[in-house]
Amino acid sequence: MMYKTKRRTRDLDQILRDDMNTSQSIKALHNQEYDEEKPGLAQFYCIPCARYFETEFAKQTHIRGKVHKRRLKEIREVPYTQEEANMAAGNNVARYLARNDVDKKRLDEEEVTTMLTDRGSLEEVEQAKAASSFAREQEALRIAREKEAEEEDKGVIPETKDEDMA
Repeated sequence: MMYKTKRRTRDLDQILRDDMNTSQSIKALHNQEYDEEKPGLAQFYCIPCARYFETEFAKQTHIRGKVHKRRLKEIREVPYTQEEANMAAGNNVARYLARNDVDKKRLDEEEVTTMLTDRGSLEEVEQAKAASSFAREQEALRIAREKEAEEEDKGVIPETKDEDMA
C-alpha cells in the first residue's frame, strides 16, 4: 500500500506543542535564517499550516484561502490526547486538568490569538491592497501625462468643450 507522504504536513499536536509553544518559538519561525533548500529561502512560512512559500504574495493568497482557514479552525480545537482518554476512564484526572489549563493559556496568548484570528494577516492584506491601488492610480496618471505630451508634440490641440468657446 502506498502512502501519500509528499503532501503530508505536520500534525496539529506537533504544531501546538512545538511551533506555537512559546512566543520565542513563534518569533524564531517568523525570522528564520536563509535556507537554500526550502522554498522562498525559508522566509515565508505559515506556522498553522507548517508550509513554506516562494513569495509573500503566495503566502497572503494562502492565508485568504479555504485550506488555511480550515486549518485554523482545527487548531482552535485542542487535539484529542491520550491524557484525555485516561481522564475519561478515571485515571490521572488532576494531571489532565493541569495540562488542559496550560493549553488554554497558550491559546489565549496575544500572538497566538492574533495568528488564529487572522487579524494580522487581514491588516497586511489591506495594506497591500492600498499600496497596489495607489500604484495603479499613479500609473494611470503617468500614462495620461504621456498621452498629453505626445499630443502637444504632434501639435494637436486637446479637445475643448463647446461651452468653453462661448
